[in-house]
Amino acid sequence: MRLPSLAKAGRQPPPPPPPKPTADESESESSSSSSSSSSSYSSSENSAGPEVPDYSKDLVAKYSALNVNFAEFEKKNMTKQKKDSFEYSDKAIDTAFLLNVKKPEARLAAKNYKLVMKLTGISSSAVKGTKGELIDLIKFVQENPSLVDEIYVELWKQTIKAPAASLTLGLNALATMATMFCPSELIRPYLLNHVAKVAQNNEYARFVLIRLDTICAANGPTIVYREDKDIIAIQGHNTTAYLNFNVSPFEIFWHQRRTRPWCPIPVCMYMMIDAINQNGGRQRNGIFRTTGNKSRIDELARKSNAGEEYLKGENLDDISALLKKWLRDIPGKIIPLPLAEEWTKAVNSNSSIAFAESLDNPSKCILKYLVGFIRDLATCSSQTDMDAQALANAFGPHLTFEDDPDPISFQNRQRSFLLQLIEGWDIGNIYPVQSSQLRRRH
Repeated sequence: MRLPSLAKAGRQPPPPPPPKPTADESESESSSSSSSSSSSYSSSENSAGPEVPDYSKDLVAKYSALNVNFAEFEKKNMTKQKKDSFEYSDKAIDTAFLLNVKKPEARLAAKNYKLVMKLTGISSSAVKGTKGELIDLIKFVQENPSLVDEIYVELWKQTIKAPAASLTLGLNALATMATMFCPSELIRPYLLNHVAKVAQNNEYARFVLIRLDTICAANGPTIVYREDKDIIAIQGHNTTAYLNFNVSPFEIFWHQRRTRPWCPIPVCMYMMIDAINQNGGRQRNGIFRTTGNKSRIDELARKSNAGEEYLKGENLDDISALLKKWLRDIPGKIIPLPLAEEWTKAVNSNSSIAFAESLDNPSKCILKYLVGFIRDLATCSSQTDMDAQALANAFGPHLTFEDDPDPISFQNRQRSFLLQLIEGWDIGNIYPVQSSQLRRRH
């Protein structure tokens, strides 16, 4: 099979509807009118500054530049399809694409490919589904988990040189797969590279790339969808979802560009920290040492993801624990496992600032705001009994990967990393957030 160059995508998905304000947005309207205890707002409402860049383009650049060799991958891992080349087609297949698929499952994969063709705009009278082809595909993958990679490859093929309308249909299916099923390491770089190249000329594909990057970083789904209606709704998440917990910062910024395009950090982060300050966090002895009520914290996270009010009237300990949960549940972490060696060297050589500056933009913005908040809160240590070192101990474990054979040394490095940032990192372009930057786009 020959892998052709990708054609430019044509028609884009329909423009998003006017966004409905979420609880974070409604609350930030009132909180931005007066400064929090930790910030001194000085800019006027008409000086919000430049809009935050579209960080999804950073992912496109990153994965488009991957050094992958499809010809080599094909030779080692794929069967020879006599009837077709590896691009969009209306021709059926007689076996699975991947060599590692066993014979009984290979027959299932070939049969299921007719469903994939219909999902990508090719009509087939042989395909019938009572709940829709997408639900049929998802149930097929759930019943045959060993075929996750095979389905990804089938959709990969059908989104190469596809007509504009068919490409959008294929991206719908890929968005759903990338939300629910994690591809193996065997195909990840090739799949990420393919979607990134489509995304060079297709906005919807950029959102699909965010979801694919997220599930790969977390090595599994971060939010579970069980109901058919919720699964079907995934294909519209690029314009309708406003999730805060268990989602990539790239996705938070993706949606925030339509609603709060000047805010340099996730609004939910600002709201949680503002609520902590407004509820006496700067005077609370041992703030961030308490764990809060776990069931209540989980419920607050659920409310946040549902767009409901989740901070008003809540217990200070629960809100402070919720902030730590939000950081902890970022898929892949602010400092992911692939950067473990680089991070360790940076901490040991007192180069944490240079390392932090090299992080992806969403992670760097979050980390800068957290460092600014810790610096401010540390000035209240006579009341809170929480100096910079104690706060570094409280937050460090929620920022980094979790795989280390020496937990004591690991904890020391986590603390040292944050302390180096607290002592010398220039975070003035992020902290404090100005009231004008919190304005909603009208």
